[in-house]
Amino acid sequence: MKALHTALNVQPNLQQAKNVILFLGDGMGIPTVTATRILKGQLAGQSGEETSLVMDTFPHLALSKVSLLSLTHSGCYVYLHFLNECKMHALVVKLS
Repeated sequence: MKALHTALNVQPNLQQAKNVILFLGDGMGIPTVTATRILKGQLAGQSGEETSLVMDTFPHLALSKVSLLSLTHSGCYVYLHFLNECKMHALVVKLS
């Protein structure tokens, strides 16, 4: 309940970002992250479900599902795709 209250009271940052730090975690679907929370809590002597991870404190979090049977490392694909989109966006901004 505390996490929900905190999330609802986050004020948007309207300033332009100077730098962006991007964390990409391959194989970090909802079941895996939930299992990690439970294990962390159980190792601390709690039931586990109420435990939070450091990434839960980030002000913004996004999930992306990639299913590519032809690529062994789908995380690499997501990373390269993101970089290409950023480069294209920067190019369009510079041209306009």
